[in-house]
Amino acid sequence: MALWAYALRTVAAAKTALNITGANIDGVVEAAVNEASQLVEGAWGREIVSRGSVVEFYTFTSVYEDPARAYGAGTLLTVGTDYIVSQPASSAEGKIIRVASSLPQAWATGWRAVKVTGLFGFKDTAGVVSTAQDVHPVILDVFDDLTAWIVRHRTKGEAGTDSATDAMGTRTLWAGPPMVTEGMKTRLSAAGALSPSLRGVYGERDA
Repeated sequence: MALWAYALRTVAAAKTALNITGANIDGVVEAAVNEASQLVEGAWGREIVSRGSVVEFYTFTSVYEDPARAYGAGTLLTVGTDYIVSQPASSAEGKIIRVASSLPQAWATGWRAVKVTGLFGFKDTAGVVSTAQDVHPVILDVFDDLTAWIVRHRTKGEAGTDSATDAMGTRTLWAGPPMVTEGMKTRLSAAGALSPSLRGVYGERDA
């Protein structure tokens, strides 16, 4: 088995975070890192670690406007002149606004008339995507909890627990085999509100 290309930590980093020494369970840790990374990403419903440059239609960064869909150099728009990027501080999602003479203008109509390429997602474990941000610490906290749970389950057969707070107060719940719990989902949701470095869910993705 090899470390997943989009793992949230290396094996060494995971062992440091979980205070694991020695190499006797490295294979278990690697498998746990792979599983936890994919579970967290799946629970969040979006790519966390950047896959590099991607092409999307009707999203956000380098922008072409071309109803003929040739996307040549002459249809590449200039940020600040042809469009502006707007991202309110209270939102994790931005949008592009077509402008002319600094005034809003309608986008060209037609199927795939607007093409956008950009870099989305957090930096990978090797730092290859150097311009991306580091993975958000809240995401890593959830990942570390889940990785530790998977390691304990595979080495000691331990089941995990989760907490719930409602009108009945705060209580500990048995959660069974490793999974992304409701508490983890709540923490991931909070991280999503703080993190603009994510690929959105708009348009059609080509790569």
